[in-house]
Amino acid sequence: MLIEPFANNEHHAAVIAGWLRGEWEIDPQETRGFLPAMADRPAALVALIDSQPVGVLAYRRRQEAFQSRIELWVNVVFVAPEFRRQGIARALVQQGSDPAYVAPAKQLFAYTDVPTLYEQCGWRPLIYNAVCLDLT
Repeated sequence: MLIEPFANNEHHAAVIAGWLRGEWEIDPQETRGFLPAMADRPAALVALIDSQPVGVLAYRRRQEAFQSRIELWVNVVFVAPEFRRQGIARALVQQGSDPAYVAPAKQLFAYTDVPTLYEQCGWRPLIYNAVCLDLT
């Protein structure tokens, strides 16, 4: 398995948008908006097996009620159903948490239904289904 930034995999945008529409009803235009790198966040990461996409991790900047400023959040982690339970989500979270990749962020946040996945990667629970990783 290989994990690369979306910039190297823009030709897979339609596949990724289809996944996220099917899983969470995210509009494909919205998906295309949070995949590339922007001035305030890194590009999404795409997991590939034999040059085919099998998973994605994307970011978003947002401010929640419990935060004093806008922070970097993992917006989505998705693995195609036929590739689940093979460590791909964990690899995406680990690589997507690399301080060098998400710099200058000092922390990362995520809402998740699977907090154990993040906790096994060094994240800590916050409130509700939120988790946090201190990068410093």
